[in-house]
Amino acid sequence: MANVIVAFWSTNGRVMYDAIRDSFLKNGNNVMYLDMFNYISFTHWGESYVINNEDKEYLWKKISQFKPDVVLSFNNIFTHFFVEISQNIYKIPGKNKDRYIFLGFQKTSKELYTDLFGDIKNYFYWPAATTIKNTHSKKLNNISFIGSSFLYLGIIVPNHNYNFVKDKKLFNDIIIAHKSLNGEFCDNFNKLKTLCFPKEQDSYINKIYQYLHSNHISGIERISYLTVLSDLGLKIYGLDLWRELLYFDINLANCFDDTPISTFQDNLKIYNDSKIAVNISHKQATSAFSWSVMDIMASGACLLMEDKPDWRELFEKYLSKETLETVIYKDRFDMR
Repeated sequence: MANVIVAFWSTNGRVMYDAIRDSFLKNGNNVMYLDMFNYISFTHWGESYVINNEDKEYLWKKISQFKPDVVLSFNNIFTHFFVEISQNIYKIPGKNKDRYIFLGFQKTSKELYTDLFGDIKNYFYWPAATTIKNTHSKKLNNISFIGSSFLYLGIIVPNHNYNFVKDKKLFNDIIIAHKSLNGEFCDNFNKLKTLCFPKEQDSYINKIYQYLHSNHISGIERISYLTVLSDLGLKIYGLDLWRELLYFDINLANCFDDTPISTFQDNLKIYNDSKIAVNISHKQATSAFSWSVMDIMASGACLLMEDKPDWRELFEKYLSKETLETVIYKDRFDMR
């Protein structure tokens, strides 16, 4: 038996973390479950929420009393939060780097870790898993999609941050940069500057960078893909920010169901009540796929997903060619 902390940050998508917590508990461990969204300073939907230092100290006292043997810190959120309080914890990379075990959800994760922190000793490929089961329930939805719109950056919404439409030079430079990147996202400011705009001011390049950031490009892709399903009985579930679809496509906006979906039981019901469940991974999942793929596969819905090498490595040998061609879409038109 061990004392385990599961620390993460999520606005609406705790299903995987819930499953990890429940699996630890089922196997006789003690678990402290920290959704850091409730503790870290942040601004969301125009309102600011800040936890003061006294609250941080109180939380740190509780953690110290818990005496964890293991801390699962997704996206390093735990370390970044408590580094200000405890002198015993160092930001990665630090002099305690070799104490850490690095987990990667995709085969390319080790390369990313190495780029950030140099050589790392303890690395494990940790592919997604699920605890969802097929409930053999009645099919109420034709097609379902659960996920974020990634519209919360406020970039593609009129009157937020930058007006890409009225600024002709900015508009043209974004198109040029997008072509130079072969249509891919850019999470490296210096790469964008060197490749496309070495003579421009950083403040100007930052406007282009924000547009081409992986979250924004992922949001655009999700809208373009889901649009081709809007007349086929599609239901979209997720954050209320999906309402911003009204800026783009009223028919797709009509597919949004604002029933709150965040828990394991919520996802279990939606997937099992659906004939087809669609996955559209975030652009950062270069070789891998969303953890929801495993949930869909274990449910009573038929999976529809993009082609991912990590998924093929795990499952291709068990599936017929016909099944692979049915499950994997090549583009949004093939998806339809």
